Amino acid sequence: MNSVLEQIIKYDSEGANLDFKKEEYSLGRVEKKHEILKDISAFANHHSDADKYILIGVKEVNGVADSFFEIENLTDEAKYQQFLVENIEPKINFEYKSVMYEGKKIAYFRIFDNKNRPYLFKKNLQNPITNYIEYKIGDGFIRLGSSSRKLERADFENIYRNRFTEKDRKNDLVIESYFSTSDNEEIINFGVKYLDIRIENQSNKSIEFDVEMKVYKSENLGLISEDELIKKIREREKRPNRGFGINDEIILPQMLNLNVHLEENDSFILISRNRFKRKAAINLAQNSFELDIFCKYLLVLGENADEIKAELTIRSDDFTEGPLIKELIFKK
Repeated sequence: MNSVLEQIIKYDSEGANLDFKKEEYSLGRVEKKHEILKDISAFANHHSDADKYILIGVKEVNGVADSFFEIENLTDEAKYQQFLVENIEPKINFEYKSVMYEGKKIAYFRIFDNKNRPYLFKKNLQNPITNYIEYKIGDGFIRLGSSSRKLERADFENIYRNRFTEKDRKNDLVIESYFSTSDNEEIINFGVKYLDIRIENQSNKSIEFDVEMKVYKSENLGLISEDELIKKIREREKRPNRGFGINDEIILPQMLNLNVHLEENDSFILISRNRFKRKAAINLAQNSFELDIFCKYLLVLGENADEIKAELTIRSDDFTEGPLIKELIFKK
């Protein structure tokens, strides 16, 4: 089972991002036919960009999942998609899938990546049983806590204010610095360590950026690129010049790492990721991470290098207030 859903069922309660339903939404001629329109649009109109879930086949008690009921004839997602498109604008992004939990097939709506708020009814809708007009063109709803209410003027003002104010996304990234032992076949026996970073995108939106790092020199350590160290190792291991023979070792050409660029200055080494022909050097998908941003390229020589200082700079169009600059300390 999806680990996110399992955590939600076990530990979360109904609120702005979660609702439980014992039965599927019906699209037939029933009194609550339009309930799905209200519920999904209310979640989409909530200001949080986090994924929202409606779990089907789950009975709640005091807001938490209590018992589970088999969904025998699952409604096709395409039918729900069509129903929403016909009645709500703009289009709401969601999916409807089944999943097994405690031996029962339940289902869930995941409502995600909806930033074109407000989501409103595009026509008048009559109750199919009473013929009473339940929803009028332009009506909208918003999820607040474990219930929903109609959008008010203040809600519209907040929606448009947030929509046209770009958010600086520096806080979407989590950065971790570390040492690790090189696994390059020509270096591994020397136990040489490299320093590098891990960057995680904790948001529901992908992000592109360029990245560089100044690593400051000190008397207690030596900094060398992977290419340069391999070159020195090969030079040391070369045999004296002599004529070619059948037993002579073939020295393979050195393969340079084209993903990174390194410059040496008096007080620091500057290492950066290359763009090639891309818009930015790194593209991190939503809720994902990348290890070894600098490709294990900068190696550390010296047993006394217990602490190394560095300065990381990340530039992105999503950083509206300027680049992200962060001091790093690498500790063994």
